[in-house]
Amino acid sequence: MKARGLQAFRARQIWDWVWKKGVVSYDAMTNLSKDLRAELAAELPVTGLSVETVRKSKRDGTAKALLATREDRHIEAVAMPDEESGRLSICVSTQIGCAMGCRFCASTVGGLKGSLTSTEIVDQVLLMSEIAGERASNVVLMGMGEPLANYENSLAAVKRMNSAEELGIGARHITLSTVGLVDEMARLADEWPPVKLAVSLHAPNDDLRRRLIPIARKYTITEILEVASGYADRTSRHFTVEYILIAGLNAARKHAEELAARLRRLPAKANLIAMNPGGAGDYAAPSEGRVKAFRDVLAERGIETTIRKRRGTDIEAACGQLRLRQAE
Repeated sequence: MKARGLQAFRARQIWDWVWKKGVVSYDAMTNLSKDLRAELAAELPVTGLSVETVRKSKRDGTAKALLATREDRHIEAVAMPDEESGRLSICVSTQIGCAMGCRFCASTVGGLKGSLTSTEIVDQVLLMSEIAGERASNVVLMGMGEPLANYENSLAAVKRMNSAEELGIGARHITLSTVGLVDEMARLADEWPPVKLAVSLHAPNDDLRRRLIPIARKYTITEILEVASGYADRTSRHFTVEYILIAGLNAARKHAEELAARLRRLPAKANLIAMNPGGAGDYAAPSEGRVKAFRDVLAERGIETTIRKRRGTDIEAACGQLRLRQAE
C-alpha cells in the first residue's frame, strides 16, 4: 500500500478481509476502491490456487474440490460439515500425488508430481471454507501426499493455521497424519505446535504392512509406535492409529487380536476405516458386520476404538479419486 502511495491501514483492511472474514476475492472488499480491487486482483491474487471442479454430496453435505496450482497441477481438498457438532473439518493435501506407494490409495497412482508450498496448503483451507460457507474449525493433513515428506512446508502451513494473526485454529483442532516416517516424527514434539498425531498403520505386523506400504521396508511397526508414543507423552495427548480394513487381507479376527496386543498399554486410540476404491491393488471393503466385529475385538481388550464415518461416497471424496477421473 505504501508503494502505491496509499495509507498503510489499507494493508490491515485487506489482511482482515482474508484472515478474519475468510474472503478470497477482492470484489468483496467493499472498503477498497473499485480501481484498487481490480489492480490487486491482477497483480496479487488472494490465493495461489484456482477451483476447477466442486462436487457436493447430497447425503452428508461433504464438498470435494479439484484445485489447480499456477503450474496447472491438480490436487484435492475436502470440506466435511458435521450437523451434530456444528463444526467444519477440512482435509488438505500437502503434495501433488504421493511417493509412498500405498497400494490401496488412489493418491499414489501416477506417483509424486511435486510438493506444495506452505501457502498452497493454507490456501486450501481458505477456498474450502468459502465453498462450505463457514469458517473451518478443524483441519486434517490427510489429503494427497505425505506431510512429513514435505516437512518444512507442512510445518510452516500448520504454524500459520495455528497463528492468531491468520486462521487462528487451535493446535488440538489440527491433525497430522503420517504413514510413519520415523526420523521426521522424532522432530515433531520439539518443532511443531502440539497438534494431534495420526499414524497410518493398516497392518498389525511388518510382513503384511510391507505388502501394502513400500515405505514399511524402512521402518518397523515397533519403531513407529515407539516414536508416536514419545510424542504423545510429551504433548499429553493420545495418538491415533488409522487402520484401513481390506476384505480378505487385514480384517480377520486374528488381525484384530494382533493389533490389540500391539496397542495395549500405549497412549493410542484406533480409528477403523472401511476400504475406499481407487488404489493400485484389486481390493474391496469388508462387510459392515466384519468391521464391527473387528472393532469389538479391540474394544474388549481395552483399546478405545471408533469406526470412521464414510463421507462423500457419492462424490468420490476419498483421496485421489476425483483427480484420477478428471485431471492428470
